Amino acid sequence: MKVLHVIHALQQAAGTSFFCVELCRNLQRNGFEIIVVCSGPCEYPCKGVCVYNSDNLSNLGFVPDIVHIHGLWDFYIHRSMLWCQSKKIPYVISLHGCLMPNALHRSWWKKRIALNLYLKRDLLKAKLLHVTSTVELAAIKKLKINVPAMVIPLGCDAPSDISRICTNRRSMLFLSRISPEKGLKNLILAWAELSTEGWDLIIAGPDWRGHVAEIRNLVDARALRNIYFLGAVHG
Repeated sequence: MKVLHVIHALQQAAGTSFFCVELCRNLQRNGFEIIVVCSGPCEYPCKGVCVYNSDNLSNLGFVPDIVHIHGLWDFYIHRSMLWCQSKKIPYVISLHGCLMPNALHRSWWKKRIALNLYLKRDLLKAKLLHVTSTVELAAIKKLKINVPAMVIPLGCDAPSDISRICTNRRSMLFLSRISPEKGLKNLILAWAELSTEGWDLIIAGPDWRGHVAEIRNLVDARALRNIYFLGAVHG
């Protein structure tokens, strides 16, 4: 079976990139023929996976049986779904939280226009919407997008040597892009209310539009001394 994966970019520190590439590796091990195409930068280590940077899917010379779309809001994604529709190739969409309330709130007026003009039509023509939680599934139902949607675990593994980096320290790890929708402010406020003596809170991940500074200010305002910022980590 031939599968084409479409994603805006393969960033080094992004859950969508990890999922896309590692899923493709697993699919290849199971006999699938895979190509990944993106229009933005390709920073994620993709050894063993065929990745093209192209704005025109017809130039790939690859006729897939199905297309797997990652994400929603980039216009490149819309053009990819139009290509699928013109070629009568079925496509599924991994939403990666794009229709969650917090995501819709950012640049809400642009997203409302996009949904009304073309994206809702694109969604309705998908064969399946893939989500990873019942909360995300409920968000889709609230928007009344009548397309089959399923909660499916991510088809990739945690690093095999993860036990090597675990210690006996009493610590809590927050690992994510540092952006408002991740709820880190709520975690800091809860941490300030708890008895955390003997514990450390470790925050790891890349900054998003200066949100780390907001979190640091919140930590300083509550005089919390057992919170550590590692910045972005990879692997």
